[in-house]
Amino acid sequence: MKQLGFSGILMLAAIAVLAMSVALIGIPAIAQWSGIKEMYVTYIFAVVFFFLAIYASRMVRKLMAATKRP
Repeated sequence: MKQLGFSGILMLAAIAVLAMSVALIGIPAIAQWSGIKEMYVTYIFAVVFFFLAIYASRMVRKLMAATKRP
């Protein structure tokens, strides 16, 4: 956590708030709009965000490796 700094912690908090708002507000609205069961929409979003999290973690590793001081 020490390497993240204050702005990194704020970014993590913002991502968490976004994820919670999508889970609580977005998924039911999308399910109602599309006519698909809410359970299926939840599964679809879970898979999409899982792959997004893997991609983001790889990018963070690249950034951390690029900014490492010798």
